[in-house]
Amino acid sequence: MSTPYDKNVQDKRLSNRLFNKEEEEESALKFYKSVWPELNKVLKRKLINLIKEYGQDLFNHAVNVAASNGVTVQTSFSYLSKILKDWQKHNVTDVKSADAYMNSRNKSTITNRKVNKKKSVKESLPNWARDDYKPPKEHIDASKKS
Repeated sequence: MSTPYDKNVQDKRLSNRLFNKEEEEESALKFYKSVWPELNKVLKRKLINLIKEYGQDLFNHAVNVAASNGVTVQTSFSYLSKILKDWQKHNVTDVKSADAYMNSRNKSTITNRKVNKKKSVKESLPNWARDDYKPPKEHIDASKKS
């Protein structure tokens, strides 16, 4: 025979599970909140999904990179998701490889900027545009002048 279960016990288990889940989410977003304290429910849910997909360590490192690049709270989610997707695309799985990838990427963009930089062409001013220019005196016929 099965014994009837107490509804209060089941409700307590459910509330404990939900409470523990909220505590986990809050601790996962602790570093994010230290950088950008404003956090709404929608953004919170999106950030938690990023943590679940990429891991806590990579997420925290991405937040650190975003903060050092001056990302605002309005663009933080899009920046974080793009950087994490880029890391995943290049098989970055831990913080050390993320740093190595970012350093190599920064070096390659610096060298590309140097290569793509156009040479400036210096042109000299025409005589008439110089400060010391004196127009030549033209001889005008008296018939044309009248």
